[in-house]
Amino acid sequence: MPLDEFQELQLSMSSFQAQLHDFLEGKKLTLMQLVDEYKSETESLISRQRELQERTDSLRARQASLEHQIESYQRQEDEALAEIGVCLESKQETEQEIQMITNEIEQMTQLLDAKREEIKQHRMSLSRQVEQNPEEVKIYENLLGMKISAQKQDTLTFVFSRVVATDPERECSVTLDFSAKDYKVTESSPKLSRDACSSLEQNLNRTDNLSQFLKLARSNLVGAVSVTADT
Repeated sequence: MPLDEFQELQLSMSSFQAQLHDFLEGKKLTLMQLVDEYKSETESLISRQRELQERTDSLRARQASLEHQIESYQRQEDEALAEIGVCLESKQETEQEIQMITNEIEQMTQLLDAKREEIKQHRMSLSRQVEQNPEEVKIYENLLGMKISAQKQDTLTFVFSRVVATDPERECSVTLDFSAKDYKVTESSPKLSRDACSSLEQNLNRTDNLSQFLKLARSNLVGAVSVTADT
């Protein structure tokens, strides 16, 4: 090869190498830029991934907390439903008891009305005996020295004089209570024994005969005066 051609080839090779070097340097620079961009994007993605992971963990914790709350609310709801059931049952029992008491009150009211009517009839019977036998009352008043007083409501006190021959002015008395269904001897002077009072009460409640009661009462009082005089 002639020298001039070799030199020309050498110049061409030098130019090619320079161009190749420039090309490779350009590619190298571009590659470095791409690497830097990749690293930046990778770091950004990693940071974003970390944020998303933290957010995911937070959401999962929130989810677990909500599930726990839901379970707690469900338990509370079950307990509340159970308590409501107990309250409803108690309410029903209370209403039934109120109804029973109301019925009992109505029955008691009816019984009280019946008792009041019985007492009313007793009072009317006693009043009729006193009012319808004025002659007999006068006989008692004149011969036995008896007086009738009503100083207390629903009571009559029968006062007898002439029970002691040596002291005709001395008085004895017996008080009859007719406020209840049965007659009851509440006071006496001189004081009669409990057995004597019970006997008088039973006889009057059985017979409803006031005249007989007065005779028996006076007889018991005379006996009590005699015992007192002997002692």
